[in-house]
Amino acid sequence: MFPVKLYVPKLDKICEVDPQNLNAALIQNHKVFHFNSTFEHCISIVYATVYHSSYNIFSYDEKITTCAGYRLHSRQLNSSINTLENEVFDVYALINCLEALNE
Repeated sequence: MFPVKLYVPKLDKICEVDPQNLNAALIQNHKVFHFNSTFEHCISIVYATVYHSSYNIFSYDEKITTCAGYRLHSRQLNSSINTLENEVFDVYALINCLEALNE
């Protein structure tokens, strides 16, 4: 799957997220936060907290609307290991967020 760009109202930014072919259960030891939210709100929290600390991995479970941020960067992950066989993505890398006017 390719990176996706979406508007995040709380940031007033267009953010690019890249689905990661990983199982969130395998990275639980690196979890920084976990709470209920929308996908867009999850991105805004990741951007405001862990993204500026050079971490960009988060998970979002659409069924139960939960967000989790991790102390991991996508460069640290080897997606040839620990991949999912089906393409149900719940782990993402926040690539960047740009001012909405720049798009």
